[in-house]
Formats: sequence, structure tokens, C-alpha cells
Amino acid sequence: MHLRCHRPSTGEIHLGGNLAGNPTWLQPPHSRDIGFVFQNPALWPHLTVAQNVAFGLLGLPKREIIQRIGDILARMELDGLEKRYPSQVSGGEARRTAIARTLVTRPRRLLLDEPLTHLQDELKLHLLDLILDQVQQQGSSLLYVTHSSEETRRIGGTLLTLVDGQLAPLPTTETRHA
Repeated sequence: MHLRCHRPSTGEIHLGGNLAGNPTWLQPPHSRDIGFVFQNPALWPHLTVAQNVAFGLLGLPKREIIQRIGDILARMELDGLEKRYPSQVSGGEARRTAIARTLVTRPRRLLLDEPLTHLQDELKLHLLDLILDQVQQQGSSLLYVTHSSEETRRIGGTLLTLVDGQLAPLPTTETRHA
């Protein structure tokens, strides 16, 4: 799979006050400090669970990589699956691996597109708490797409809905981390 990054045709893109792109230059994706979880797990099939999670940590000292992988796999309840390939894990385990791959990098910006779809309710709430704890600890920004009113209530903050192709505000709800 080949991913192409497109430069803007006009104007500039800024992330955190820093230039990220203009018509002649585009900041490399790995240096943007953005974590993204796709609606589908999007794991590399030729990499093990541990290798998929470690992908964003390349360049860190080996000891730190091992520590972070162990910590996040335990928190995601993926212990014992480190050497399995995506084809050898369940759909829920693949989804948790994708979330782990994003959270392990401790990004300042998180974009999560229905990350908890098709997970059991108890596990869903545990993972949502884990995501929200990391957002709070890291001081990260979170853009979270969901159809779940329960997830919406737990996250709180500024809520938007898509109506006829336009974003419209929803009333703010109390957040568990207020």
C-alpha cells in the first residue's frame, strides 16, 4: 500500500502554531505528532502485534521501545499476543492493537475514527477511560468520531454533529475528566 501526502494548493497548514504545509513544502507525517486510528484497524499484515505497535517508536532506545510496548499491551489486555500476526488475532484484538499503536507514541493530537466499534461494552468503557486518561496526562487534543451516545457522554467537551454535510454544535455535556 502506498500512501500519498498532498500539499495544499493554496495557503498554509499550521499545527500547534508551526508550519506543517504550504504549496511548496509538506512536513513529513511522522514528525507531525498526530496519532490516528482508522475506522478499520489498518494493521500491517507482515508485522506481528508487537511490531505493529512498535512502528511509531522507531528511533527510540530499544529498552524504551520494549518498556512502552509491554506497558501498552498490558493496558490494552493484549498480553501474550506479541508474536501473532494480524491474521492470527480476533477483530477486537486487531482494533486494540491499532489503538495501542497510536497511544504508545504519546501524540499531542489524537484523531480517532470510531475506534471502539464492535467491542464489548465493558471493554469499550475500559478503553475509553484509557484513551481519556492519556489525553489528560499528555495534555493532548482529541477529535473523536462516534455514533455512540454513551461514548459521547463520557467524553464530553465540544460536541459537533454532521447535518446535511455541515458541522453543527450540540449542547456541551459534563465530562468525566472535568
